[in-house]
Parts: sequence; structure tokens; C-alpha cells
Amino acid sequence: ARVPEAASTKGADLGSHARDMHGNMHHLPTLRSRRNRAIFKGMKFMTHLLIENSLKVLYDIGDDAPNIFFEIWYTSANSTVHTRAKDTARTLTEKLEEKLLERADVSRDAFFEVMLRIKHEIELECGPLLAQSDRLWARLGYKDTRALYGVKREDLGGVSVEDWLMLLLRILIMDYNNILFGNRWRTSYGMREAFVTLQSLELAPLPPGVPAEQCPAMHSGRSTTASTSPRASSSASPHTA
Repeated sequence: ARVPEAASTKGADLGSHARDMHGNMHHLPTLRSRRNRAIFKGMKFMTHLLIENSLKVLYDIGDDAPNIFFEIWYTSANSTVHTRAKDTARTLTEKLEEKLLERADVSRDAFFEVMLRIKHEIELECGPLLAQSDRLWARLGYKDTRALYGVKREDLGGVSVEDWLMLLLRILIMDYNNILFGNRWRTSYGMREAFVTLQSLELAPLPPGVPAEQCPAMHSGRSTTASTSPRASSSASPHTA
């Protein structure tokens, strides 16, 4: 709500008012109230979207859906928003877990889908998901990190540019969950080794007018820079079992 300029220059409580970039004075409690109403409206809309049609949208999106509410809970200073967001994150996560545990799929995607770190962070029981993760880990032979990520440590330099994003996401998931759960699923390399390799990956802008899929550089298996960091080659990996 905008405060008239005349009122803003006479006795305005500067602790409850602020000027915008155009010099207009605003009442901060009113702005906060409007913001919180907008947040509740958005949360209500998203919750309805995720649970309609027997939770189809929730299942399609996966753990990114409850993570939205987790982030709202984690960052909100308003106690009502904080509580509502956490309750919604808990409910959606439990519903998603039920679906994941019903699946009989034994695959890399199935393994990474049950790595729901959000359950630990919102203080929910993780036992069933941990047990499912352990079963898939054993059945898929993921003690061999090459099988887990699809590439051996010494072959990281041959990963194509377009494959790096998914590889980094999977390594991040494993590193973070190993921090949460006491290195439960040991890997022979992690983010540190990946980032060291990325230092030698040459990136270049696309030629004008050339689509990405037609650019040879985007599909190159190895960087054209042969040098590696001397510190990288002499450092031991903290992930080695």
C-alpha cells in the first residue's frame, strides 16, 4: 500500500516503511501481509494440482514436487507459512514413498528415485526407503561405481558435454546421501573428481546460426586440452572404499 508523499515526509516510522526505486514510500507490514496471502494462494493451487487425478501429477514430477514445499518451509520467516509448508511437504513425501515402494522396477532410475533426502531433512522415518535402496544397490551391482554411473573414474575425460549434467546430478545425489547416512553406499569417485575433470573440458560458443545438434563440439567425446591439474593427479580420493 502506497503512503501519500505528504504523510511520508512527516513523522513516518522509518522502521515500518521503505521507499521503492521510484522514491514512493510503502508500509512494510502491509506488504508482508500481501506477500503471505499470495504465498498461501500459490501453495493451495500447487497442492490441488499435485493431488488431483489420484496424485498423477505428483507421481509424474517425483520428489521435486514436495521439495517445493520443503524450500518454502526452509526459507520462510512466517510461522504460519512455515508450518503449512512443512505439513504439505510431509504429506506429499509420504504419498510419493508409497508409490515408489510399490514399484517392482529394478533399474538405475528406480534406484535414484528412492534416494529421497527430503525425508531425512523433514525428520521422517527413512527405514523403508533405505531398505529399498540397499536392495536395489545389491541387485544392480552398484558396489562397482562404473555400473552406478555408467562410466569408470579413469574414463571421465571421455564423457560428452551433453552427458555431464545427468552424471553430475547422480554424483551429487550419492555424495549428499552418503553424508546424511554415514557413507552407506561407497563410491570410488565423487564430485571432487568430477570437477577436476571438468577443469580440462573445453567449452566454446556455438557458431552463428548452427543448431546445437549439428555442432561437432557438442558431441565430442573428449576435450581437446590434454593437460590436467598436477594437484588433481597427486591427490587421493576421499571416496575410495
